Amino acid sequence: MAGAFDYTPAPKARRLAIFAALGTALLCILSLMDINLGHQSLSFLLIPTLAIYLWPQGANPTLSLVVIALVGFFLDLISFGPMGLWPLTWLILFLVYRPDTKAKPKMLLGQWMGALVVLTCVSGFHYVLGRVFLNVSVSVLPIGLAFITAFFLFPFFYMAREYLARGFGGREEFYYESPSK
Repeated sequence: MAGAFDYTPAPKARRLAIFAALGTALLCILSLMDINLGHQSLSFLLIPTLAIYLWPQGANPTLSLVVIALVGFFLDLISFGPMGLWPLTWLILFLVYRPDTKAKPKMLLGQWMGALVVLTCVSGFHYVLGRVFLNVSVSVLPIGLAFITAFFLFPFFYMAREYLARGFGGREEFYYESPSK
């Protein structure tokens, strides 16, 4: 079965992957902010994962894999995290979920529930990876707070994405449908 990228013209598919990578890199910078709540801090570290979840349909799949890995390493560098954590997480998410080929629900609630599943899987993956494979003590509270923050901020990012998609040439730029439909 052919994916959406099979029908997307090559320059457009590359442009979609590059726009998505730039947006993800911007979210990586924003994700370094924390809000201190007494002795706990509210982390935005899972926010860039939403960009991978909302990756444009029709983006060049090869270029997407390359830029996702590069932006993941960028986040590892600027966050002083373990090298390879974010590229590994995002590449697994991208290859399993394949957001560039899936027809996405148009309603916010459907997208929000999908984000819930993705954020749960990514949070669980990071917990297991840290606890089992890296053999470090992992606190559930910071991961939970980052999860809650990303989950409740998702509608704002979704609406911003929709607004940008319409602003840059219409919604079909990010949701390209094949001419055969």
